[in-house]
Amino acid sequence: MSIYETIDQLFEDQKVEEAYDIVKKALTEDKENVELLWRYAAACYKCGSKLNKKEEAKKKTLYLEGREASVAAYRLNDSHFKVLKWAAIVSGYKFKEYLDKALAIDYNESSLFHMRGRFAFSVANLSWLERKAAAAFFAEPPTATIDEALKDFEECEKLEDGAWLENNLYLAKCYLQKGNKDSGIKYLKLAVEMEADDDGERDLQAEAKKLLEKNSK
Repeated sequence: MSIYETIDQLFEDQKVEEAYDIVKKALTEDKENVELLWRYAAACYKCGSKLNKKEEAKKKTLYLEGREASVAAYRLNDSHFKVLKWAAIVSGYKFKEYLDKALAIDYNESSLFHMRGRFAFSVANLSWLERKAAAAFFAEPPTATIDEALKDFEECEKLEDGAWLENNLYLAKCYLQKGNKDSGIKYLKLAVEMEADDDGERDLQAEAKKLLEKNSK
């Protein structure tokens, strides 16, 4: 089994910390290996997403490591689907450019729709002060609407057949913001009833429970 197959199998088995250690070590000997770089970005994101809210500093460090790896991979090969996918996931506001390009290559990748939906949702909910701050950093500050976010979350739901806890939570948030309480409650119930696999998902489920209690009164 090649090192790539080993890492991919560890991802499949949810042994993300072990995958992180292996790919990080391999990169010390082969720093410009695109296949290692995108896997390292993936490992950083997967490890970070399992951490709870008390470990925000560690999560931020992992995401920054992943972003550096994804940018390095993108510079080496900007048409590699996995490179584009993970660059999109860990690269913040550069995000949508990578996502659009990746979806042009594979329109059936549910995680890309979810992440583009997250991007749109975050941007649509920026405060006036946050928008002003963004304008200071970007020639053209990002813009998005709740409807755009909802459309991408719905596409993700179709591809995942409703089996993604986090996507169900964000579908609910979109519907609630649009005033569609019935649909919002429907997806909150789905999120609450699903099995949470790690601390990250347990935090999301706790959030869904609070929203459900608040909107069921």
